[in-house]
Amino acid sequence: MKLFFLCLLLISSINSIEISDYCTLCSLLIIPKSWNDASKILNFVCRQFKEESCARIVENADLTTSYPNMYPFIVEFKDRLCEKYCNSF
Repeated sequence: MKLFFLCLLLISSINSIEISDYCTLCSLLIIPKSWNDASKILNFVCRQFKEESCARIVENADLTTSYPNMYPFIVEFKDRLCEKYCNSF
C-alpha cells in the first residue's frame, strides 16, 4: 500500500510530458515532507482526473506516522528515476 502511494505521488507529478522534459521535471519536482501536504497534492490530482475512487483512497489513508519514515526512500526513488532519464542529476 505504501508503494502504491509512492508511485501515485510520482506519477501524479509527471502527468503527460515528453521524455525529454523529464530533466526539467526532475529539477522542479519537490517531494512533500509531510503526509498532510502529500495527501493534498494527491487528492488534487485525483480530482483533476475525475477519479473519485482515487480521491477516496487518499482521503481514507492515514500515513501521518509512517510517511516520515518513507520520505528518505521516496526521495531516493525520485533521484534514481531522474538519474535514469537525465543521465546526470
